[in-house]
Amino acid sequence: MKITVTREDIRAGIQRDCERCPVALAIKRAINENVIVLPAGFYKTDHTGFRYFPENTYRWIRRYDKLWRPLRWLLCRPFTFELDRLDPPPFH
Repeated sequence: MKITVTREDIRAGIQRDCERCPVALAIKRAINENVIVLPAGFYKTDHTGFRYFPENTYRWIRRYDKLWRPLRWLLCRPFTFELDRLDPPPFH
């Protein structure tokens, strides 16, 4: 599944907010569910389906959270990343 973080997500996102950062907004739009985003990955708000992010997404989140607010819109560009399926793994 492709997730695209748009310019609108970047402008509407809130730094260091695990439910309203640009990456969280993009994932919510793609899967139509609320999520909690950490720099390394995300999970649904019911604490299921944890998925790790690709390294470029991890780096993007870290940069976005550290930048002074006016610089975010200049230095954090829209991007796309790939996620695996969001189904929880089957129990064995």
